[in-house]
Formats: sequence, C-alpha cells, structure tokens
Amino acid sequence: MLSAVQAEIVARLEQLLPKTVRVLTTDDLMGVREDEMPTPCVHVIYQGGKVQESRRPDHRVARLADSWLIVVVVSAERRGDSTEAIETATEHVDVIRPGLMGWRPPSANGPMELATPPAPAKTSACFYLPVAFIVETIVHANR
Repeated sequence: MLSAVQAEIVARLEQLLPKTVRVLTTDDLMGVREDEMPTPCVHVIYQGGKVQESRRPDHRVARLADSWLIVVVVSAERRGDSTEAIETATEHVDVIRPGLMGWRPPSANGPMELATPPAPAKTSACFYLPVAFIVETIVHANR
C-alpha cells in the first residue's frame, strides 16, 4: 500500500510542477551524491506511520496516519546569496502545498493533511525546503 500511495503522490506532483522539476523517491536517490543531484527536484520520502486505531475485537484492521515528507531541493552552489535559492524553492512549495492539501491519493483512506515539517536546511551544494503531510490508510490482515 505504501508504494501505491508513494506512486500516486509522485504522479500528482509531476502533474502540478513544471517539467523541469524532477520528482524523485528514496529509491531514485540511492547512491546519488549531493553534488550530482539534479536540481531543481522534489524528494518524496516516507517518514513512518502512527497507529490511530486497532481496537477491533479481531485485531484484523488498523487505521494508520502515515507521514510523508516532500522536500524541494534547489542548487545553492551557483547562487552566491541564499535568497535566490529560498525564493526558487518557495515558488515550488507554493504549488505543492495547495496541490496536495485535501487531495486524496486513490490508495489512501483520506485526504492529505498539512503537517509541521522539519526546518529547512542548506549545504554548500543545495537548499532543502520540506513540506510535511499526513494521510490516513487502512491495513487489513491477511485472511
């Protein structure tokens, strides 16, 4: 189910963002050094889940709140001043937030809810601006 939700988030972002912005998953980033990362890009990262309910008598169904981090990454090394990198990343975040808020991935049980993200980060190569979402999913035990 997580891979289906991830693929649906990636597809939604690819519809929302300009074609020049690559949308990458954790698998896409395996082995890619920061200085080789295509920018601008957006990372879709699963952050874990929290059990919301599993009190059914048979314990065969659980409701989860899965956390997803969407990170906009822009090049910082070509910009002497981080203001331009922040402005570029913010332009993409301004598309991502309203484009995912309230949207329901077909494999999920509920809509994407905006959550509190970690702080932005900057390295010598890139500026990272995260946006966090929580989405509800239902897990059924195997029969």
